[in-house]
Amino acid sequence: MSGIDYIFTAKVMLTKDGVTGTDTPTTCVDTGKKCLKVQTKIRDDADHNHDVTMNWETQETAPNYNEWHDFEATINFDPAWRIEEAKFMVLKFMGPEPDVEMKVDMASLNLPDPASYVETCSDMIPNGNQAGNGPSPYPMRLNHHRYPAVPQPESWGGHPRLVSRHETVNGNETNTYTSLVGKYYDWQGPSYREIPPICVKSHAVYRVSFRIRLHSVPKEEGGQGPFQPYVDLYAFWYGENDRGHLGYHHYDTRRLVTCEPIDEASGWVTVSCRYF
Repeated sequence: MSGIDYIFTAKVMLTKDGVTGTDTPTTCVDTGKKCLKVQTKIRDDADHNHDVTMNWETQETAPNYNEWHDFEATINFDPAWRIEEAKFMVLKFMGPEPDVEMKVDMASLNLPDPASYVETCSDMIPNGNQAGNGPSPYPMRLNHHRYPAVPQPESWGGHPRLVSRHETVNGNETNTYTSLVGKYYDWQGPSYREIPPICVKSHAVYRVSFRIRLHSVPKEEGGQGPFQPYVDLYAFWYGENDRGHLGYHHYDTRRLVTCEPIDEASGWVTVSCRYF
């Protein structure tokens, strides 16, 4: 159905003739080009072969050849594409060079876990514990999807992307969290979208709370930390702007909370505040 988010996940390995072992990074990591993506092709007119194609690049790029990694993409079909009238649809991987082979396993296309939806206004952050959607960080997303056009140094780590990760705590408990890697600009970060406007009321008091851990090296060890992460609330309106563009348009921003200075040595830090 159009207008609904779907989560596409798969295990993918990229291989290349002459490349052995797992120490060679892919072209995508080296140059920001030839990155793996999934394409949807929709044929809505069998007589005239009218195709509509959409591309989604994964936020996770294979770090090296010959390594299995999680590919995930959030797919949403625009109502203008009239997918309900489609004769057939195809999902296909593409992007890497012709001499790169792709091995795919455990592919799935699903609706997000029920925990990914806001059911009541008592908690407007769905899937806040990050445990509901396997390798996908949904509904958390990057707050900006444009990448620098030029290759970045190896220490940068490739495209900024969100990765779902796990760690063992208290001996046998599993903590699932979303990690932002490949960060290049200070404003790049994770975001939750589409907080229900019906839940936001004036003259009401809201509590904002989250846990955060930074992997920034302290200044005394040659790094640039500590830093002060912050959370902003963005407001949008929907309609046609003065340029005739129909869609969502940003009109206001409010700073909700700013952390105390933290760095890698701080570990997990809980930040909370009340906002009026």
